Amino acid sequence: MTIRVSDLAKKVSAALNEDERTAKYGIEVIDQHGMVTLKGTVPSREVVEAAVEIAREQEGVVDIFDAMEVDEASFVEEMATSTGAMIAQKHNIS
Repeated sequence: MTIRVSDLAKKVSAALNEDERTAKYGIEVIDQHGMVTLKGTVPSREVVEAAVEIAREQEGVVDIFDAMEVDEASFVEEMATSTGAMIAQKHNIS
């Protein structure tokens, strides 16, 4: 059985992937007649709020169900990794 991804789900996914606040989190979009469900794990409520805002701006979205999970531990790990990379780059350390 093939599940067809709706044009609206594709449009919302594209918008999420184009926005720097949400692009790197691979948020899944499911559309059922304009009722859009956002699923996935993100590092903060700010990312959830951004994803909902972006989805709401898309023409054809009637309502949004937020099924995203916030994993703050992954956010802390991501920040530590990026901070370490910035320090290494600043001091030319490989």
